[in-house]
Amino acid sequence: NNRREEQSGRVRSKIDQYLVAQLELEKYPDEVFNQVVESGDLNPFVVRKWQAFLAKDKQSADPVFKKWHGLVDHSGVMDSAGLREESHQVASEYSHKLAEVETHWREFVVTRPDAKGLPDANEEALRRVLYGIESPCHVPDEHITNIEVYFPTDVIVELWKLQGEVDRWLMDSAGSPTYATILVDRLISSTPRVFLRGNPLTKGAEVSRHYLTALGGDERTPFEQGSGRLELANALACSTNPLTARVMVNRVWMHHFGHGLVDTPSDFGYRAELPTHPELLDWLVTHFIQTGWSIKSLHRAIVLSSTYQQAYDSKSQPVDPANRLLARITARRLSFEQARDAWLAVAGELDLRVGGKSQALFDSMNKRRTLYANIDREKVSPVLRMFDFANPDLSIPQRSETSVPQQALFAMNHPFVAERATHLTNNLGESGPTARIARLYVEIFQRKPTREELQLAMDFVQPEFESTISKPVPSHWSYGYGEFDTATGRISAFTPLPHFGGMAWQGGDNYPDPKLGWLKLDATGGHPGNDRKHAIVRRWTSTMDGNFSITSKITHEPAVGDGIRAFVSHSVSGLLRSATLHHSAEPIDIDSIQVRKGDTLDFIVDIRDGLNSDQFLWSPKITQIGTTGAGGDKANAVYDASIDFSSESESQLDRWQQLAQVLMLSNEFMFVD
Repeated sequence: NNRREEQSGRVRSKIDQYLVAQLELEKYPDEVFNQVVESGDLNPFVVRKWQAFLAKDKQSADPVFKKWHGLVDHSGVMDSAGLREESHQVASEYSHKLAEVETHWREFVVTRPDAKGLPDANEEALRRVLYGIESPCHVPDEHITNIEVYFPTDVIVELWKLQGEVDRWLMDSAGSPTYATILVDRLISSTPRVFLRGNPLTKGAEVSRHYLTALGGDERTPFEQGSGRLELANALACSTNPLTARVMVNRVWMHHFGHGLVDTPSDFGYRAELPTHPELLDWLVTHFIQTGWSIKSLHRAIVLSSTYQQAYDSKSQPVDPANRLLARITARRLSFEQARDAWLAVAGELDLRVGGKSQALFDSMNKRRTLYANIDREKVSPVLRMFDFANPDLSIPQRSETSVPQQALFAMNHPFVAERATHLTNNLGESGPTARIARLYVEIFQRKPTREELQLAMDFVQPEFESTISKPVPSHWSYGYGEFDTATGRISAFTPLPHFGGMAWQGGDNYPDPKLGWLKLDATGGHPGNDRKHAIVRRWTSTMDGNFSITSKITHEPAVGDGIRAFVSHSVSGLLRSATLHHSAEPIDIDSIQVRKGDTLDFIVDIRDGLNSDQFLWSPKITQIGTTGAGGDKANAVYDASIDFSSESESQLDRWQQLAQVLMLSNEFMFVD
């Protein structure tokens, strides 16, 4: 508000200059894209506002600028020098008189702070030139996007920075209020004009707001209520306009059956496909309008129909392969959003809360419906793209459907699916294998297993078949964070990093994470957290007793900042090695250390004194020593942090979890038939 008032004051102080500028409009471009405007300059946008204001004033019954209009009208019979001199004189007179009125107004509101205007009609007419909402001095109270053209360039930069801080607070602050974006009509609506050949610098005639000619015909009348949005909405959703209802009904039908009654959902014109069932489409449209345009009622009418409730029937497929006659249900694969929700529901984890803030798709704490997943238009999740997610920058009437190997690899390997299978099996509530298998089938398919399915599942989970089924291979490496305790030489509490982003373990889908900051570990290095309580930890867990050696080199490359601290810690012995680095590299080797099964070796990095450019490279190699194989050869095991780096920081799924995952990826689960 302060900047708006400052700008209004700048214009009021230069009224004479803005009046004279009307005689040389060619110097002030109608569009001011990327133009640098200093605070002492005449603003080209405001010059054009004065042009429009004076044109409207001239058409009024009692124009305030009558003397100015008379001067301009007779400019053709005056020489340029005389016109310039008289113009400056008249402009100065107006400026002086308006300044007197402004002074009077400021004094008046001191004693009458609730006053809406001056009591004298003539003075009030002049006051509105300075303060009215139609005044060229007035800066509307709108978002910076709409009013930045009023301000000098340095003020624009300042306001955008402030707006960015407000936007970030609204999005990220836990204490931010619940809010929604709404459209509000401007107090003074602008009149649109045709851009000749699409060029904003060559404006054509003014065009009133009205309904589309192609739909409303030539008898349509201009909209009169504000911006016309409400009148446009009423015209679109009118009972005498069946097009809108047809498009909506067709979209809902397509949602339930996989294809619409009209195969071109975004085109109902001359090039559109004809409806397969025109009478049915007309009946549904009539029902939709008569029930008050209720989408819920439309859904109910469709899903309660015998057509929708048909089962899949292979006998009719040769006669009608595309199922255009609707003699059976068309088997359809779940979309990714539906599949994610179904996996969460089966595991008993789906959060059904309505409304609220969006969350990162694969945030470990996000159990909400996929409807509430955050979508970044500039960085759409690769998983969503893999599963044919529509481009959010375009209007996509119907989603394409592809089957590619990456989809199956995601379902088999992504931690999200594995975690759902783990959660489901951990909460079956049955003890015996037969009862557990039956419970799995009921939870996943809502039916009991057949005798053959039960036997196959028993064969898979029973211990006597271990020799024919590969056992889960434990991962020696895990990735987390904690605080290094200098007194004990160990991490005080190891917490696994919750999110694998495809190339690195980190706090969440966004980096840096709002809660865990810059924590990150990849195959070759990483970055510590924002403080020493969030040191990054690469942990190796031994699965055997023995002697091991460690070879590694840690590197801190940036010259800025103050560097990092690094530690190697044993779960029993405590601190083994430490180093402090800044713009340097240092080998950290250990010739021999005795470990027992279950012991851990932690490779820890935290900030030195301040958070600044603390990224590092460090991928240690652990080698078993002293083991003699057949013939006296050494059979040393090697654990290379870079080569072994994985999206699985813990052991792989056990037999029960694998069974649950297989059932959750089966066609019976993934298809609607």
